[in-house]
Amino acid sequence: MDRRLYFLLPDAEHCMRLVNDLRNSDYSPLRLHVKTGSRQDAVELPAELQDITRDWPHQLERVLWNTNLGVFFVALFVLFAGLLLGSTLTIAIALAVMVVTFLAGLAVTLLPDVSMHEFEDALRHREVLLMVDTSVKNVSDIEHQIHRRYPEAVAGGVSWNWRLGGA
Repeated sequence: MDRRLYFLLPDAEHCMRLVNDLRNSDYSPLRLHVKTGSRQDAVELPAELQDITRDWPHQLERVLWNTNLGVFFVALFVLFAGLLLGSTLTIAIALAVMVVTFLAGLAVTLLPDVSMHEFEDALRHREVLLMVDTSVKNVSDIEHQIHRRYPEAVAGGVSWNWRLGGA
């Protein structure tokens, strides 16, 4: 899995300087996205960077999490039914399903995660959110470069991200 780095910048001008700097860097693969709180700020930024309209990875994660919980509790119900009926096969299958769903839930909770809702207040105050999708090996170098050259950029966290593909 790759990573998505989040940075809050004071305005569109600062964001474009940083975007141009990252585009000219040697970090590959690299994909950039921005989110603004107002249409006025959005006009100042390239449209190709503004392709994030919803936080779909987190919506998908929430659906999968809720499905996982549902399957776990159905398996728990089946386990109790198996105990009442004395069915060893039912008990074994229910326990296996419960272990798998528990481990899947545990794995998801260990992934780094940042929600877009955390940035809503800053976006309402005309700050710009820059998201940098990159491979795991580039994370510390990009963070170091941004903090060194753009002290006004506030790190907002690191999240998992889908594969960059051929970006």
